[in-house]
Amino acid sequence: MIDNLARVINFSEDELPQVQYSQLTTHYDEKYKVGWYYMNAKPRSCFTSVLLDEINDYQQNVKSDMSLSGQKKYNYLVLASDVEGTFNLGGDLAVFFDLIKQKDRDGLLDYAVKCINVLHQNITHLDSELTTIALVQGDALGGGFEVALSSNVLIAEKGTKLGLPEVLFNLFPGMGAYSLLSRKVSVCKI
Repeated sequence: MIDNLARVINFSEDELPQVQYSQLTTHYDEKYKVGWYYMNAKPRSCFTSVLLDEINDYQQNVKSDMSLSGQKKYNYLVLASDVEGTFNLGGDLAVFFDLIKQKDRDGLLDYAVKCINVLHQNITHLDSELTTIALVQGDALGGGFEVALSSNVLIAEKGTKLGLPEVLFNLFPGMGAYSLLSRKVSVCKI
């Protein structure tokens, strides 16, 4: 048992196993100190509960790495998508529909809190000395646009569609999108 403990303590960072996710792919670029995380939600390219849990877990791991390394492991954290033509389409409407149909207020609140936690971590750059970047290559709608806006830097590929579909139904984007958008637009120079 002591031999196994000594072996674990002596692992270098390169020997440590990477966390495997089902809807998120992560990569660390040691040379440039960049953490990449690519979304690939199933069955739809939106914020599923599984994807939200995995993003939260990855963000917590990065936050821990930054703390343990004296804020030196990461310079940048880049959120992107593994789905061609789509960054993220926002909230999982099928989940909304089911939870509302079941009158499951607690389930709906739990889903909303998961969304806000991930967004808040990104807005505050994980309470760490790193820069968050959204690399948008494909459509980012609703919460997908919102998470992109929550990054310190938003890079959007030419032809990308960004939007808040709530306005089509005379709804006000209420989870924070409006305040995030107003902050970006006020400093944006084209």
